[in-house]
Amino acid sequence: MPETAIVIGGGIFGTSVADALAARNWSVQLVDRQGPGNDVQASAGLTRLIRYSHGEETWLADLAWRGLAGWRQLEDEMQASLLEETGLLWLLTEDASWEHASHRTLQELGIPVEMLSVADVRQLFPSVGGQDLSGGVYEPNAGVVRSSRAVRTLSQRAQLRGCELFIGPAVPKDDGVLIAGEFCNADIVVWACGAWLGELFPELLQLRVTKQDTLYLNAPDYWRGTGIPAWIDFAASVYGTADIGGFGAKVASDLEDEPFDPDTSQRVLSPAKTERVRAYLRRRFPDLADAAIKLWRVCQYAATPDEQWVIAPMPEYRHHWLVGGGSGHGFKHGPAFGEYVADVLTGVIAPDPRFALGRRAAGSTLRTKRDISAVSDG
Repeated sequence: MPETAIVIGGGIFGTSVADALAARNWSVQLVDRQGPGNDVQASAGLTRLIRYSHGEETWLADLAWRGLAGWRQLEDEMQASLLEETGLLWLLTEDASWEHASHRTLQELGIPVEMLSVADVRQLFPSVGGQDLSGGVYEPNAGVVRSSRAVRTLSQRAQLRGCELFIGPAVPKDDGVLIAGEFCNADIVVWACGAWLGELFPELLQLRVTKQDTLYLNAPDYWRGTGIPAWIDFAASVYGTADIGGFGAKVASDLEDEPFDPDTSQRVLSPAKTERVRAYLRRRFPDLADAAIKLWRVCQYAATPDEQWVIAPMPEYRHHWLVGGGSGHGFKHGPAFGEYVADVLTGVIAPDPRFALGRRAAGSTLRTKRDISAVSDG
């Protein structure tokens, strides 16, 4: 008999773990209230960035690079179009110590990376403004992954590998799970519920759930297509892409907005945050500053105080595992993350102490923003 697992949560974390366990011939049930890739998940939407820079975090950079291989394999096996390797540029301004550390780390790992001059940066973009630019760190094999499509494709592969998908509610009950009111159990139960994880286990987790706005702008023609790289202004905590697929040029602030309840809060744009993005564009990409909003998305982020993930067993029921806290820097790892967690769950490798439960203090940022002071250790 194969080992059994129930994975609750059909976002990128839960779906990748279910897929990896199914590939090892486990009997897996994947449960999500609305199904993988649905519109209320943090994993939903049109695209997520693929990038490898993580400062001096060698392990995470390598995992992201292995994630690229995993995405390519998924594309090949499922005959799906998921990746756009547009390249990605980190704009260098003020103190760029984190970006320079990232450059060194990628070089040490053999991951393609280049240091560009201001003149090089201007060659990559239709227009870029600001006297504060000092160059850029360019990742030629970075880009974007089509997020909702990728989650659904991972789920489809998991099902081809024998995973059973159930769409409906699930809540913890003693040493098992109530799935649509029916008590179920398995050798391993994985709770990968994103923003709902802290609500289910408030005594165990420190998760800050915040609202995030993304704008898609009706850009000039020369901002359309895959010839313009994705970009990140780490100092300003803003990132974006060209218009890929006709949805509009993507731009978003990565600073936390107000606290957000994914079930009851209104999914509407914040005028103040929209104006902050507009003000940034007037300075950096003036030809986008007044472009009409073609499309917009509101989602939620769930992050720990130190922005490290949670991958840990519950104290009372050791076969129950909590997996989450990856908003803003988890999606790109995708299949490689699933393989890593499957190794932990099956005892191939020991759990990493930095992903354990317990109090955490704010640490170095892992996202596309310099300032994480808004995340407290309380």
